[in-house]
Amino acid sequence: MNTMNTFSGKLLHDASEAYISDIIRPVKVHLSNYLVIEEQIMNTILKKFGLDDLSAEEHDMWKQIDDEMLDNELAVMLTGEENRKPVILAATPDFAEHSHREIEQVFYEMAQQLLAAQQAAMCAVIAASSAAAASAGSSGGC
Repeated sequence: MNTMNTFSGKLLHDASEAYISDIIRPVKVHLSNYLVIEEQIMNTILKKFGLDDLSAEEHDMWKQIDDEMLDNELAVMLTGEENRKPVILAATPDFAEHSHREIEQVFYEMAQQLLAAQQAAMCAVIAASSAAAASAGSSGGC
């Protein structure tokens, strides 16, 4: 399992919603072809970012996180669920209202950090391979 790919997949797990909107789960299942369209868009996005080879385990990880977030959202946002004891998360979610622009900026900054870290990790692998190749008489670089 590639940790950087797993993180990238988690970051992009709802990316299709940028194109077809966020629709709550109980409604999604009743919309004809919605899940097929959502899957096609997600596959295109994942392929664009080189994440089309994520394992079933990696997909399951982000689905579990999504379920845990939903559980926490219900406790905060749904009338009658104030006494719900949601699963404890590794970080405290920000349920405050934010403008679309604010969220876009935060997402962009996180994506840039992730891509920079991914590039650095790739360069480290290339450098290690180049060092091994150099001792064998080849050259390479990042």
